Order: sequence, then C-alpha cells, then structure tokens
Amino acid sequence: MSQQRAQWEVNRRFGRSQSIQVVTDSWRDQQGKLWEPNTLVPVSFPTLKVNTKNHLLIAEVVFRLDMGGGTHAEITLMPKEAFSPQPIVLNAANSAVVQAIAGR
Repeated sequence: MSQQRAQWEVNRRFGRSQSIQVVTDSWRDQQGKLWEPNTLVPVSFPTLKVNTKNHLLIAEVVFRLDMGGGTHAEITLMPKEAFSPQPIVLNAANSAVVQAIAGR
C-alpha cells in the first residue's frame, strides 16, 4: 500500500507541476461546445517547447466578457495524472461499522 501511495503522490505532484494556462478568444471549442472541465484536449505549442503526445485535461475554465463585448476563456490544463484518485485502504477488521453490524 505504501508503494501505491508513493506512486500516487509522484503522479499527482508531476501532473500539478506541469499546468498550462491558456486564454482563448472564444468560450467555445472548434465544435461549438463550451469549454468544460474534465475534458481532454490536444495541446501543441512548439514555440514554448510544449508538445504533448497525449491530451491534457481541462482543470478549470473562467469565462470572461469584456466591455467591448468580446468573450474569452481562461483555461488551466494539466496532465490527467494530476487528478488520479488517492489510494485508500479500508481496514474492515477494526471498523466500528463492521462490529456494529455483527452485533458486538
């Protein structure tokens, strides 16, 4: 279990350290859908030396409307590993719930 916890921590910290923030000129993607968190998107910024073979996950979207009527979306992207669930061990033998069910 400790190995799983350590690997989870490595993946989470790596993913969170690789975040990218992008400002788009529209609230919608190429298909016309609003940008949504938990969506995988392809990313390639050769001038910044960012070229992911896989997609990045949209972690956060902030929609902006400026005074001139322009719409912008501020999108935070991260590798999907940043959001893997934490491994949890449930010790049923010592659980008060299990003891209560057993009538102890």
